[in-house]
Amino acid sequence: SEEKEEEPKLPVIGKEEIDDDMSEGSYKESLNFGPSVRDDIRGGGRESFIKRLSAVGGILGRRRLRSSRIGGSRRTLLIVGAVIMLVLIFSSVFAINQRNSSQKKALFNKVYAQAQTKYDEGRNLVDLNRDLANESLKESQKILTENKDKFGKDSDEQKKILALLANVNKELGGASTSTSSGAKTVPNSESPYLANQIDNNSSHFAQDPSFVYYVGSSGVIRIDKGNDKETTIIEKDFGTVGGTGVYLANVYVLEKGSSSILKFTESDGDFTEGTYLAEDQKADLSKAVAIAIDGSLYVLFSDGSINKYLRGSEQTFAITGLKKALSGPSKIFTSRDIEKIYILDKGNSRIVAIDKEGKFLEEYSSSVIKSAKDFEVLEADKKILVLSGGKIYQITLK
Repeated sequence: SEEKEEEPKLPVIGKEEIDDDMSEGSYKESLNFGPSVRDDIRGGGRESFIKRLSAVGGILGRRRLRSSRIGGSRRTLLIVGAVIMLVLIFSSVFAINQRNSSQKKALFNKVYAQAQTKYDEGRNLVDLNRDLANESLKESQKILTENKDKFGKDSDEQKKILALLANVNKELGGASTSTSSGAKTVPNSESPYLANQIDNNSSHFAQDPSFVYYVGSSGVIRIDKGNDKETTIIEKDFGTVGGTGVYLANVYVLEKGSSSILKFTESDGDFTEGTYLAEDQKADLSKAVAIAIDGSLYVLFSDGSINKYLRGSEQTFAITGLKKALSGPSKIFTSRDIEKIYILDKGNSRIVAIDKEGKFLEEYSSSVIKSAKDFEVLEADKKILVLSGGKIYQITLK
């Protein structure tokens, strides 16, 4: 009998086989349409071929599903890695900012504490020793100035530093001790003392309530304030004079050549010459420029120093607390009726006020002072009168 041609068997594809077929080799084998497959088609085994083709399609579908899952896992890993990286960067930046903030805070605490200490020292020393007070205040000023820009603009730290610096500057220079004064002209009648100097070439004048005195070529001349009558009361060639003053009707003349202070005592209209300085006093008065008397006698020197004498003996005295040194001082003014000593500081265009222990109190600045010849102070009337350029100017006292 004729043998029947055996039909080709379709592969049985189970789960394990599908997994195996996902390999590259199995995949290619599944697509191998060799002679047997072509023979199946020719031999009428179309149904078998379709079944086999369906099996291959199932394998391909599972392969795409698995590839999709692998791609999703990779994307997840990338996202997680990026998040971790961002967290690390943020943590590093935060740590750096925290460290910088701590350093800034430590610097501020150090700077502010040092400056505050020096500021407090300066304020406590003001009434005791102005020079030492200024030293402490300047140290505080230096600390604050050098560090104020190390903190953010308008930050709380910078605001506190600038506020303290303003207080330091106020103590050092302050409006409370310096006045820029508007000088106004006044009639000559406001000051007979200064009016009598306008057309007089003498450099050394003094006054008491009734008279004006000056040293001329022939001696000491006295002018009556009531009628302007002039009288030579002391006939003497003094040589180079460094100042003259009057106290209780006694006339004092400082003679630079002999470094002596002559005292002329009045009795019945006559003046008897004597020496003011005690015998044991050896002073160099060659650079004296003016004197003033209030019971004690003050000698002003061209370098701005002052000697103080009481009953002919030198007393301890020095100007303290002056922020700017005197420059070209030419006149000194005081009396027993006023509380302060005033110095005409032409080089700095100002009049400086100190107390009678030498402590700096205040100053008055005006352009007319630079060319001033002389001045007087009327404390009770709250004014300073200045002779400058042939005119008398008034400056208001505090």
